[in-house]
Amino acid sequence: MGPIMILFQLSGQAGAAQARANTLVFLTTTSFLVPPIYWLNGLLTAEALYLGAILWVPYAIGTRIGGKIFNPMHERLYRWVAYVVILLAVIVGLPVDIGGF
Repeated sequence: MGPIMILFQLSGQAGAAQARANTLVFLTTTSFLVPPIYWLNGLLTAEALYLGAILWVPYAIGTRIGGKIFNPMHERLYRWVAYVVILLAVIVGLPVDIGGF
């Protein structure tokens, strides 16, 4: 769902600043809504919470750095970088059989 929402956002007429803000709100909101759903389904373990706490730090740092270097004047570049990141995420997420591994 996430990449599709982001692609729809990027394909719209909204400016780069609004598209970036909407994407950050979506991803941040999702990160708060998913853990209770996992907990209700018995999937939220201590290990998952520990890993999430560790990964929150680079997420926060990356968001801060992105906010500092983001320049709405380079909207076209922003959109192409976002498309490439989404494409790479899709490729990495493809189920690939690598010969029994």
